[in-house]
Order: sequence, then structure tokens, then C-alpha cells
Amino acid sequence: MRYKVKVISGAKKDEIREENRILYVRVKEKPEKGKATLRVLKLLSDYFKKPVKLVSGRFSREKIIEVDD
Repeated sequence: MRYKVKVISGAKKDEIREENRILYVRVKEKPEKGKATLRVLKLLSDYFKKPVKLVSGRFSREKIIEVDD
């Protein structure tokens, strides 16, 4: 299943909120050298308890991820 993800980096705490099949992910990391993206993927993997694959948006605030069923 694919999800649209909107990332807010530089937040006070890591957090995931789901609204209308869009995941809003807040991470503490700054968007430097892919650190925020790596943290987003780790958080989402823990959230779904399954591996998560980045489909698009490697350097964008809006990403598409795929979760294996």
C-alpha cells in the first residue's frame, strides 16, 4: 500500500499523525544530507511494524512511501 507523507523537519519531537490517508511526520533532524529522510523512514517502519520503501521525494518535504502488505 502506498501513502503520501508530508514531512516537517526541525520539530521539537518526533511524531506521526495520520489524516485522510496522508501521514504527517515531524522529526527533530534538519534536512541536511538526507538525515531527516532516514529518520522519517525509521519512524514509519516502527509505526507500521513492517519495512518501508521510499518511492519518491528523496529531497522533498512531500514523499510517497510503500508498505508491504
